[in-house]
Amino acid sequence: MRVQLAVFDIDGTLLHTGQPLSPHTMAALHDTYRRGISLALASSRPAAALDVIADTIKLPMYRIAYNGAYAEDLRGDDIMTEAFRVDAPLLTALQHYQQRGGTVHLYDQMHRWIAFGDRGRVEEEERIVGVRVHYRTTMIDTRDVETPLFKALCQGQEQHLGEVRELLAAQGDLNLLSSGRDYYDIHPVRAGKHAALTALCKHLQIGLDEVAAFGDSDSDAEMLAHVGLGVAVGNASARARTAASVHLEGPGSGALEDFLLQLQPPSSLDS
Repeated sequence: MRVQLAVFDIDGTLLHTGQPLSPHTMAALHDTYRRGISLALASSRPAAALDVIADTIKLPMYRIAYNGAYAEDLRGDDIMTEAFRVDAPLLTALQHYQQRGGTVHLYDQMHRWIAFGDRGRVEEEERIVGVRVHYRTTMIDTRDVETPLFKALCQGQEQHLGEVRELLAAQGDLNLLSSGRDYYDIHPVRAGKHAALTALCKHLQIGLDEVAAFGDSDSDAEMLAHVGLGVAVGNASARARTAASVHLEGPGSGALEDFLLQLQPPSSLDS
């Protein structure tokens, strides 16, 4: 298939969560870029963590962070930002979620990461994403949510999210989407990877039909459904598989790397 842009989720797509990016995958990305296809990362990870991945790959890459609430160009300039404020009912629901054993991570508009809850979970998340939390304490309170957020991450058992889920469904302006096992992201309905990718395509003056997108979670599904080629990878969720037109084996199998060899940029004869 001929594409202008290839966009990749990270965890479960480019790599196994908590593991380094393989040299084989990096070589395939470099080959894809050399053939004239632009590259982008689209992840639930914070912007600073995408910088770490891009620096590891050593290629110019557009970045979609916080599950699509923020996108930036190759110079680091904003393409899209969508933030929200935590009101009193949502703050109360998050506090109750914490009391049931959940850990809450807030990513604010100043690109700060603030974490509340289990120290072990926070330290594990630091190890996975490769950046340090700015502030950690036990229980979230009003002072912690004064700055608008790009995303709130609820980390823990899904059955403890009932109050949060019901509240967001009633309010209608925020989404709650799974971005991995025991990971549930809250972000504005106007955001999401599909919305951010649409803004990026407008910035690049290309169509979504000229994009190949790769992902594995519910938060990838809308993006996979609306591009020219949507590819579900590895242990993809049911929503991601349904949205995609292709399913590949997961990181380490070589399937993604082999598939990238089939992508070609539009030639001058096509224009």
